Amino acid sequence: RRGKLLFAAAVALVTLIVVFKNGSFLHGRGLGLLQSYLDDWRQCEVPLPDGVSFSATLPLQFPKHSGQHDRTVPNIVHFLFGYKWDNTGFNFVNFVAVVSALAVLKPKVVMFHCLQEPTGFLWELVRPHVTLVQGRDVKNIFGNPINHYAHKADIVRLEALLEHGGIYLDVDVVTLRSFDQIMDVDAAMGEEGENGRIGLCNAVILAKPNSPFVRMWYESYKTFNQSMWNYHSVVLPKELAKQHPEMITQFGYQMFHWPLWDEGGIRTMLDSFEYGYSMNRAVHVWNTGMMRSDFRNFSMSWCFQCHSTLISMMRHYVPDPLFSVVMPCHNQARYVIEALVSVSAQSFPKWEIILVDDRSPDGCGMLAQDFAARGGLGPGNEHRLKVLMSPINHGLAASRNLGIKAARGVWICALDADDKLGPNYFFDAAHEMTLQPDLQLIYSNQKFFSRL
Repeated sequence: RRGKLLFAAAVALVTLIVVFKNGSFLHGRGLGLLQSYLDDWRQCEVPLPDGVSFSATLPLQFPKHSGQHDRTVPNIVHFLFGYKWDNTGFNFVNFVAVVSALAVLKPKVVMFHCLQEPTGFLWELVRPHVTLVQGRDVKNIFGNPINHYAHKADIVRLEALLEHGGIYLDVDVVTLRSFDQIMDVDAAMGEEGENGRIGLCNAVILAKPNSPFVRMWYESYKTFNQSMWNYHSVVLPKELAKQHPEMITQFGYQMFHWPLWDEGGIRTMLDSFEYGYSMNRAVHVWNTGMMRSDFRNFSMSWCFQCHSTLISMMRHYVPDPLFSVVMPCHNQARYVIEALVSVSAQSFPKWEIILVDDRSPDGCGMLAQDFAARGGLGPGNEHRLKVLMSPINHGLAASRNLGIKAARGVWICALDADDKLGPNYFFDAAHEMTLQPDLQLIYSNQKFFSRL
């Protein structure tokens, strides 16, 4: 995407200038708005559990593999994706699922099995950190036809565990705590519903290679009937566990799959601070249930509002910086502070500013540096400004390209030094790009203003 933006900046500069421009910001309110946002965040700040420390600073970096080679379950993580043909967009929940597994479980490898490779900017961030495995399009098993994408995925995960062993996670499972203490098992699953009233959920499975339980489960597909929606994936493993309790460890319903997928459970996850996840090693977000609920428009922007315990924890996984504001400056020192304040007052705080002083005779670069050093961008934000001092005057287009080359963010926001952003511009943009992961360009309305 960076390459595409560089090309666009060179040949379609006028378009980029208006893409990320909104003049609705009111003069003089910037720092007051910023302080208000900071006060709101402090009220709902939730750390990651058990001392887990992670920040999704770009470029992404993860802890090294824990190096424990003597566990029964190998520290290999498996994900499946792309079995639903009309949906390859890699959304924010998918991103947090993979990144939290990398950060908390510290796996030797993440094997990402996909029939179709994901798309979208969040996938581009994750792709270098996983091993892509071409998934098998299961047409039948033991002579029984397989038509639904979910049933295909049910089978492929068992085949992956039989061959490699490890930890299987659905791409809507957020890892909260280490699995180190539960890796010495032949196979393990967590209950779905209070006391397993629904069954054992196959969204999280631990198994050693060629586990006898997983082998028995796989061979039970000889009687597969695709009209029985969750029988082989949830109900049958519970029945097999009752018949052969020595083959599998069963964890309580709060270990992985609580809150549940019903309306009350989705609301607890996304709209409540009442549940503290003290028993959860992971939390199944139930993406399908969420898409059918009143919370179908959940986005990463919600992480910077007071919604719920889970969403506040997910804040730690928002890419930082998501937005790189590229701001050329030449003879605009009298305006540049207002432009900087309009960025620092954003209600979505994962940004950086690359200011290119294009050999400006009025010293706008030094003025910006001094403003940031004095706390003008808000507490702890001075590092979010980078000033490039050009020894010659390049002009607007070349200066913007210099800034783009120095940017770390996923998205480039072209902002002139005499323009201002509306305070919710990044919040609204992040919301839209979460709902439509394949977006490559975001445009907004603009207002023209002047000063007498």
